[in-house]
Amino acid sequence: MNRSITLILTGFLFNGFATNAQMCTPGTSGTTMDINNVSTYFHDGGDMWWDFNSARYEVPKGSGIKAFFANGLWLTGMDSENKLHCAAVRHRLTGDDFWPGAILTDSNGELTVDCNAFDRHWSVTKAEIDDFKAGGTATEAIKRWPAIGNPEFEVDLTEMVAPFVDADGDGFYNYEHGDYPLIKGDQAVYWIMNDIGNVHTESGGMPFEVEIHVMAYAYQANNVVNNTTFYDYTIINKSDQEYHDFSLGFWTDGGLGYYLNDYVGCDSTRSLGYFYNADSIDPNQGGVLGYGENLPVAGLRMVKLPKDSDGTSIKMTHFGYINNGNGPTTDPGLAMEYYKYMNGKWKDDTDWSIGGTGYDPSNPLAIKTNYMYPENPAVVNGFSECGQATFPGNKRMIQSHSGMNFIPNESKTFTMAVIFSQEEEYKGTCVDVTTFFEQTDTVQAWTDARLCENFNLEVSAAVRNTALSIDTGSITLELSGSISLMEYQWSNGETSKNLSGLAPGEYTVTVMNENGCGANASFEVYEIVGVENVNPLDRLTYYPNPSGSGVFITNFSPAEKMMVEVYNLIGEKIDQQSIANVVDLSEFQSGIYLIRTSIEEYSNTQRIVIAR
Repeated sequence: MNRSITLILTGFLFNGFATNAQMCTPGTSGTTMDINNVSTYFHDGGDMWWDFNSARYEVPKGSGIKAFFANGLWLTGMDSENKLHCAAVRHRLTGDDFWPGAILTDSNGELTVDCNAFDRHWSVTKAEIDDFKAGGTATEAIKRWPAIGNPEFEVDLTEMVAPFVDADGDGFYNYEHGDYPLIKGDQAVYWIMNDIGNVHTESGGMPFEVEIHVMAYAYQANNVVNNTTFYDYTIINKSDQEYHDFSLGFWTDGGLGYYLNDYVGCDSTRSLGYFYNADSIDPNQGGVLGYGENLPVAGLRMVKLPKDSDGTSIKMTHFGYINNGNGPTTDPGLAMEYYKYMNGKWKDDTDWSIGGTGYDPSNPLAIKTNYMYPENPAVVNGFSECGQATFPGNKRMIQSHSGMNFIPNESKTFTMAVIFSQEEEYKGTCVDVTTFFEQTDTVQAWTDARLCENFNLEVSAAVRNTALSIDTGSITLELSGSISLMEYQWSNGETSKNLSGLAPGEYTVTVMNENGCGANASFEVYEIVGVENVNPLDRLTYYPNPSGSGVFITNFSPAEKMMVEVYNLIGEKIDQQSIANVVDLSEFQSGIYLIRTSIEEYSNTQRIVIAR
């Protein structure tokens, strides 16, 4: 049975924070992606790559060797009252901060989430879509794709959710009309989450009220891309809050075969964090398969950067590591501890510092850093774990993009690539990661060349022309092809989809999705002379209505003044004015009046209220 759950207005109190929450249970869906040389597993609760029992990021596929153990999304930030919000998970063994489901708006304007309807993954291959386009049978993922208007979906989707190709151009998804999912890669897995499904029991933080879309995908290739998986994230601020010091990033529990001999490192210029082995041999030990002498390096690179609210791309601002165990350098348990890790501090508020383990609370001369272990391990005595001869172990790494603003209805979009390579050279016991960096550059170039993969948009419009040189023209856009979270930029500065109140002239629009893929189109609004039955005053309104001052403003600005006649409710004309856009009835008493506005042979009559 499907269950629609509306927003609860009374707050819960958890870890000292008041939170608005809904009554969802944790997501249960899990699925595998295995189109190339990687086989891995996804949940729909913010974490992935394990199945709550064992690691599931296997590469090479079929080897039984796991490169990673788990990964979790972390979000932190401050609201206008400087209250901390946090949504973050690790293994989800202590709680949950994310739940399946889009945050929709019901008929009363309230936020609502149906977690049950979205507790699933949509997995589809390029071959399945190509077969469907050629007249073949639609798979279940194609039939039930969570796109606007899909009659096969469990709930009525009246808002844009998943991207799709709108073959018939009607703005709604229906596979029987030829519509199909818009994906990347040779296989894609799509899921949708939110952070208001229930109380945040993992971090204890206040929710953001964000909706999170994830498309994981992979390609079959003859280079390092065959050992790579990709993740497109779209995080939408569905709240009325503007957040500052907003950070997004990932916590990653490594492994890299045998998990107790690992080091971490980063390259801030590439927004890259990575794991490598501390020893020259990765053993089979304790029932865990290692990579032996053919040692790999594996890491996460942000190949499409998130942007601040002003459009500035934000590279990786912090990279750190977390030890498995107890103490100030281990996994966080409180929202403020998550926030500290995202902003370059240990749990006890000590700054990350250069040298040794990067934790030196008793040294007043310690030099603060935002990037732990940024040097190539092959640099002798450099600031890398191998260069500093730190103790290897079961390491976790955290990489963040911090310091952003996040305004209502804004979307943060970015792409993370997870890259595995076994072409590194070890010098003594320290790896030279130059080749791995070059491999990640290959993945970056591959991503850049495919930002608009499968994107094809056609833009047309229904145009209403003007009459009598008065601004009554309008342009209603009609889109067909690839439909996503589209943005609009008109030559007159407007950013809405459709325009009204237009004077004669040419108007050009650029329509783009979150990746900057789009199309341009131009439309001409003509002046029509001598056309009957076109009332330019049809769109005229007065506001505020009711008015406390008795002064009313019109949204209509004609080329010449309009005649305004004011009547009481018994039909007596009590005033007459010639106006451009303001009617001043400030001397009239409270009450209801009729106002008749006319220009040439056209007129408009409305009821207005003065309420003092």
